[in-house]
Amino acid sequence: MTPPDPAPQVIRPTARAGRATGSVLRLDDAGLTIERVETIALRVPLKKRYSGSAYSMVNRCTIITRLYTRDGVVGEVYTGDTDAEQDAIVRLIHDDLAPAILGRSVETPVLVAGCRRLGHLLSAG
Repeated sequence: MTPPDPAPQVIRPTARAGRATGSVLRLDDAGLTIERVETIALRVPLKKRYSGSAYSMVNRCTIITRLYTRDGVVGEVYTGDTDAEQDAIVRLIHDDLAPAILGRSVETPVLVAGCRRLGHLLSAG
């Protein structure tokens, strides 16, 4: 006899004063606490060299970064599309960024502002 499937995880929305909710699901801050950061570095060799005015590549690279919250919500971003810096970016994520955000709510104002600033800096470089 096979055991029954586990019950699906239920995410309960909470009401928040002063915020428009519309059809947006809102979770409480405790449930949006980051508890794990995962990276997957991908490097795929290309059949030929591709070049542009400011780049040349023989590999197509990206880093998939996933943030896992206490309630099971997962955020995913793709970064680090340069071959030479890929290892350094993964180390930066795990050694510097992850320790700064683990245990914090994704809605912590300083975290939100820091992510916006980091995004701006990365896109400007």
